[in-house]
Amino acid sequence: SKKIVGINLNNTYSALISDAKTGYGLSLRVILLDEAARLKGPSSDFTNMLESRQGSFDDFLFLTISTQSTSDLDYLSINMDNAERTQDVNTVSHCYAADPDCDLMDEAQWYKANPGLGIYRSLEDLQKRMKVASELPVKESEARNQFLNQRVAAQGLAISVSAWKKCGGKIELDQFRSGEVHMGLDLSAVRDLTSAVLATEDEEGVVHLLPYTFCPTAGIEARSRRDRAPYDQWVRDGHMMAIGGESMDYDQIAATLGEELELHDIKVTSVQYDRAYMKLFRAACEREGVFNGVEWVDVSQVFKEMGIRLSSFQSQLVEGKIRHPNNPCLNMSAAVAVAKQGREGISTLAKDLSTQRIDPMVATVMAAYPFGLGREHRQAFDVSNYIG
Repeated sequence: SKKIVGINLNNTYSALISDAKTGYGLSLRVILLDEAARLKGPSSDFTNMLESRQGSFDDFLFLTISTQSTSDLDYLSINMDNAERTQDVNTVSHCYAADPDCDLMDEAQWYKANPGLGIYRSLEDLQKRMKVASELPVKESEARNQFLNQRVAAQGLAISVSAWKKCGGKIELDQFRSGEVHMGLDLSAVRDLTSAVLATEDEEGVVHLLPYTFCPTAGIEARSRRDRAPYDQWVRDGHMMAIGGESMDYDQIAATLGEELELHDIKVTSVQYDRAYMKLFRAACEREGVFNGVEWVDVSQVFKEMGIRLSSFQSQLVEGKIRHPNNPCLNMSAAVAVAKQGREGISTLAKDLSTQRIDPMVATVMAAYPFGLGREHRQAFDVSNYIG
């Protein structure tokens, strides 16, 4: 039964697996949660069960030990950030981590992240592992998370976490009224997320992003648990739009986008879209009388097409040419978006490898492209070539 009983002091040690069913009925004075980084999303039935099992004690203790999570939206990250922000006197938080963007071969950073290095952690073993990671880019993310204790996905991230955070800030709606506006659109099946991201460029060449993310109204709590993201809270805070009932209606999405654009007096130049479900959406736009006269650009979700767009966006991000409003839906997708490499050596976004929904990031990469490498690929139509 995975249990040890101390007869003299009447103590019981129980080993619980990450299944809420095994803990109900227990009254737990001390909880030791190991490898908390494996818990994806802000909460789960298991953590909810644990947190409710200590109500019988005034002097209970809840210990959590782990390497850092891979995302800001995971259970461990949220609790760590909350402890730092609130400075709650009942919470003690220690984090031993290397500095963001440090050199992988900086030994001073190794000791910063591994206080036991050379004592109970082999220095020679770590040297070998970090040397491999420095020579093989595909190993870098895993090394930063596992050995430098940085909040980085173990798989190859498509978006630099530090670069993304640096580009967060206030966007200017006036910019969307005065210049070209391109919209990236990633439609979903009727029960998942749909994302539309507007992009425009200011006089300094910085691309401003304005995201809209939609989800069905009914079952939003269950969907939040499934996707390990607080959609219900984001809807209440105005960061996400819940429409329809059990499923989303493309007419409602088209109408809502049309209303938002009219409210802010924004004219869209082009819609850069993934062709999935697009026939249904185009028909809905015709019925609702929206997006008339815009250019519709079909972006095939293959390595060659999306790979060049991802490369373009990564360059814009590193150069500080992106400004996003720190929308939590967009932040989530940026934090977990994984890059998958094709045979041609081109990397693209991989929905199947990412731990949470990345629809907003797919839409963002498409929307920003006309202001990046897409600008160079626009070819003017010269009618003189066709005059004999």
